[in-house]
Amino acid sequence: MEYYDSHDPILTHIIRTLSQNPGAGLTITLHVNGMTICGFLIGGKEYTDLLGDVVVDNMHDADAAATWRDFLAKVGDSILEAANSNDTPFNPEYLHLKDAYYLNGDGWHPDNGILWRGKIAEINGWSFGAWRPNE
Repeated sequence: MEYYDSHDPILTHIIRTLSQNPGAGLTITLHVNGMTICGFLIGGKEYTDLLGDVVVDNMHDADAAATWRDFLAKVGDSILEAANSNDTPFNPEYLHLKDAYYLNGDGWHPDNGILWRGKIAEINGWSFGAWRPNE
């Protein structure tokens, strides 16, 4: 069995596979320190591309936004390269969701979903699919 550090080997393998295949993803529910988070699990390259879009849409300085987008594109390219390298095992430390929402005391938030990044080692449990009751 490949080296998986102390992370969940199944979840780590899923994240590794998604990181090797930009555009691939799946719906997942995570339990993180008592909080429930649902969303669409994606690889690091897709996450950095989407984060670049968020920065450009929300930063008032176009030059600074372009610099950030370029930086994030390079980070995403390095994640994709590492995930597809045969030289060393790719052991991701973070997972990424798009269209994520979380449950707190007064319901599910936000209504429209967000980008979310979390440490794999902090995931207490997970399941395929999104759990969100009809509201």
